[in-house]
Amino acid sequence: MSRIMKKEDLVFLLIPFIQVFACIQYIDGFDRVISYLLYILVNVAVTILIYRGIELFGARYDLKRLQTSVCLILALVVVDQVIKGVLQYTGFESRVIGEWVMIKQVHNVNQTGLFNYFHIQLERIFVILFKVCTFAVLLCFYSKVKTKEARIAFLLLVAAQLSNLFDTLLRNATLDYIYFYKLICYDLKDYFVDAGLAAFLLSLWLRYQKEKQSVERRD
Repeated sequence: MSRIMKKEDLVFLLIPFIQVFACIQYIDGFDRVISYLLYILVNVAVTILIYRGIELFGARYDLKRLQTSVCLILALVVVDQVIKGVLQYTGFESRVIGEWVMIKQVHNVNQTGLFNYFHIQLERIFVILFKVCTFAVLLCFYSKVKTKEARIAFLLLVAAQLSNLFDTLLRNATLDYIYFYKLICYDLKDYFVDAGLAAFLLSLWLRYQKEKQSVERRD
């Protein structure tokens, strides 16, 4: 493996591949194939970049400290919300790679992937309550986080959920803007979620490898 792509980074391929596999029935032409491939490449590149960035930040500042974790979470939320604020104010839209990848503003009224998948639409107050409860559940796991990878996963998922809550409070919708042709539209916090899930899977894999090596030494 090169220095850019480490062996453990392969786990970052899982999330986009699972999402594409779930939509594979809709592939009806070469244009969608290109869109799906670009989605996978962009997702892997962005999620690895996010993970490595936080990893480097953690090497300089101790992520075990509550103050550091809070500051990082707030910084991630601010970046996500500022991008949306600028896009809303300017109305900016543009093609990035032909029609396959575009900056295209889409107001997601269902607001979460779960609600979208099951076509769930709730009153604003119930959406807020759902997101607050989800945020509270995530916080309950803070004391359970032990490894570096799991801690990064926790921070990313908390930041994504907090930003999601702000979307409801400020817009009553999620402003997605990274559009992949006839596939999906993402915002930055969606990449936080994917990077967080990948980091969590990575923590499980490294834990398995560690336990396996421990057993082999005893044998």
